[in-house]
Amino acid sequence: TKRMADAAAQPQIVATIVPNLWWTIHLDINIENTGNATAFDIEVAFNPPLTNGEARGEEIPIPFQRISLLKPGQSLTSYLSEVGNYLDQSFDVSVGWKFSPNS
Repeated sequence: TKRMADAAAQPQIVATIVPNLWWTIHLDINIENTGNATAFDIEVAFNPPLTNGEARGEEIPIPFQRISLLKPGQSLTSYLSEVGNYLDQSFDVSVGWKFSPNS
């Protein structure tokens, strides 16, 4: 029972590229904690690296590469680019986090 309780009380961070809610020719980046515990010091990396669309500019870093914490059920979404920049690409995504701020 303790192992089941421990397994159920874990954060689970999911990073996705999703269609923009308001305009389907644009993409957003979404980071969500689908688990049941708070995640700390989250790091997200895409391979090949993501690139910004024209609206943001190339000199500004991609959002959400590092996040200090996400509570259970919390998500962050930000504009990424136009769809055409990503249609024919595949990505490997690495996501890491800590279970407590000092771990």
